[in-house]
Amino acid sequence: MSNQKLSIGRIFSIAGALMAFLIGSGFATGQEIMQYYSTYGYWGVAVVLLVLVLLIFISLFLLEMGFRHQFVPDNEIYPYMFGNTVGRIMDIYVIFFIYLSFVVMVAGARATGMQQYNFDGYIFVIVFTLIVALSVFFGLDRLVDIIGNIGPIIIVLTLIVAVWSIGINADKIPGAMDRMLELNESGLLQRASNNWLLSALSYIGFVTWWLIAFLVNIGKNSDNIKDAKHGVLWGSIIFALATAIVGFAIFINLDILYDSQIPTLMLAADIHPWLASIYSITVLLGIYTTAVSLLWTVVARFFKEKTNAYRIACLVFSLVGLFIGTLFDFDVLVNYIYVINGYLGVIFILAAVYYTSKDKVQLWTK
Repeated sequence: MSNQKLSIGRIFSIAGALMAFLIGSGFATGQEIMQYYSTYGYWGVAVVLLVLVLLIFISLFLLEMGFRHQFVPDNEIYPYMFGNTVGRIMDIYVIFFIYLSFVVMVAGARATGMQQYNFDGYIFVIVFTLIVALSVFFGLDRLVDIIGNIGPIIIVLTLIVAVWSIGINADKIPGAMDRMLELNESGLLQRASNNWLLSALSYIGFVTWWLIAFLVNIGKNSDNIKDAKHGVLWGSIIFALATAIVGFAIFINLDILYDSQIPTLMLAADIHPWLASIYSITVLLGIYTTAVSLLWTVVARFFKEKTNAYRIACLVFSLVGLFIGTLFDFDVLVNYIYVINGYLGVIFILAAVYYTSKDKVQLWTK
């Protein structure tokens, strides 16, 4: 295996898939970045760095575990790591959280349609959710190709908006920290935590729940695990850099963004209305890439891909998520669902550290 040549195409595809999975409604809209990074001022850099280190670690760990143990089904990783009883309970909990995350994506799509297009939120999100359900029909292999190609495009367009915004608002940089502190003292900022360290841990915690089934499956089905590992490494690095840049753009503009459902869309509109129209498509693509991955994780947990039961479940789970996602505001769902479940995700990361030492898990393949 060590002599196998790297496939640049496969590395690019997996890196793109990872980025697209992580982008979702929170990144593309800026809501997630604002709550987890921008509202901590310059300490947001520390959040980015800690998340990057832990993201690389947990991604490599999950790939290696899937490749080494060939879990069938993928959720067998839980009883393997935590014992049968605790593992089964954790499996049920994770599936429930992932489904709630899908609900967050639905709410994000609705918020985008209402803010940018002034569409009826219900009609818009119904169409969007049905498109997601149809996409999941194809199964994981097809999803990796679809979202792997979309991911880099979203990153590039989001960075264009962020860098452009930083450039035209450079005069706001000196007073950005003071404005952030004033907003926080006034109780106007919605933050993941009162502490940047807890924010970082909560973020990587909920992301870990998302990635377990996704990366274990990729690792299990990899002919060359080196491609997969190089892919998640570069995907993590690029995602972290993009997060830092977008986070900084939001940070210096918190005075006008703090109560926005879609902060990045407001940044685009501040540059020019036509850019906001174009970027709104990027936001929807970002929501789409994560929504299909999350929905696949839930449906594939109970039904075999490409069967009639699998396809029917795609539709049923989508419709239930659609109903719940229209009941609450997007920013509220992000703050409650992600933050609380993120802290619990740290338990899995600590277990991963333990098993890496105990089983001498080979995180990197030369």
